[in-house]
Amino acid sequence: MKTAMTSRTMSKFSNGMAAAAMSLALGATGCIFTSGEDDQGRELDVSWSFVNIDAPVSCPAGDFTVVVYTWPVGASESAVEGVAYNCTEGGGYSAFVEGQVDVWVELLDASQTLYARSKTERIDANNVAAVAFSTQLDYGFYQLNWGFFATTEAVMEDLTCAQVEDQFVDFSMVSLFATYLDANSASSLWEDGSYDCIVGEAPAVFYTEPMPFNVTELNVIGSDASDNAVGIGGCINDPGSPYLGFAYGNEIKDVGLLMVSLDPEDEGNGGNCYDNARP
Repeated sequence: MKTAMTSRTMSKFSNGMAAAAMSLALGATGCIFTSGEDDQGRELDVSWSFVNIDAPVSCPAGDFTVVVYTWPVGASESAVEGVAYNCTEGGGYSAFVEGQVDVWVELLDASQTLYARSKTERIDANNVAAVAFSTQLDYGFYQLNWGFFATTEAVMEDLTCAQVEDQFVDFSMVSLFATYLDANSASSLWEDGSYDCIVGEAPAVFYTEPMPFNVTELNVIGSDASDNAVGIGGCINDPGSPYLGFAYGNEIKDVGLLMVSLDPEDEGNGGNCYDNARP
C-alpha cells in the first residue's frame, strides 16, 4: 500500500544519488512514498517483472525496493523523480509527467545497493499511459564491435569483412562465445552464437544475448561454413578485468573493439586468443 505525501521533496531523486536518498527516506519512516497531487501531467501506470534469460523469476528474497524513475527529455538531472514501491507489488505509478519523458525502474536491495536496472523507455506521456518492464535479474549484456587484421611485410593491415571473405574462401560468419565459472567454480563454455560479419563490423555496434556474471573470457572469431575457426579470436581474457564483470542485473558493458588476428604465426603458436585487454 502506498502513502501519499503532502510534499514532493522525498519523491525526487537524481539518478546518481538514488541510493542515498532512498536510504534516508525509507530509514526514516519505513513507508513507501509516492508523489502528491499535481495540476499538470499524469501518473504513468508502471509495471515490472524479472527474467533470467527467458525464464520468469520472482523478486529476490528479502527487503527489495523498486524505484520508478522519470526524466523529462531535455531537463537537467535535478528533474529526475523516483517513486518507491515494494518489489513484490509488481507495479505502481510514476511521478506526474507530461510530454517526452525517459522512464526506467531500478531494483535496490535492503542496503539500497543497485541490484538490477531496466532499459530506459522514451515515451510521449501525453499519449502513453502505461509502461511495462521485463528486466534480466542475474545476467547482463556486452556491447562491442569487431575487426580483422593481418601483417604483411611487417605492416599491419586492417581488413573489412568483405576483404576477409575474399581472402579466405571458407570464411562465412563471426562467432562469439565466452567462458565462465559455473556453480562448481569450473570453467564452462557459454555459446553465444554465430552472426553475419557485417552486423558487428566497426563502427556498427553489436549487443550480445544475456550473459552470466562470472565471465572470465569473451572471444570473437571468424568461422567457416562448417563452424571451424578462421583466424585467432579477438578477446579479453583477464578474469579480473573491469570490462567483463557485471555490477548489477541487466547492465550493458562496453568492451569496445575486439580485433581478430589472421596472422599465420599467431595460429602456428597454438593460441586461441589475440589479447585485446585494455590498459
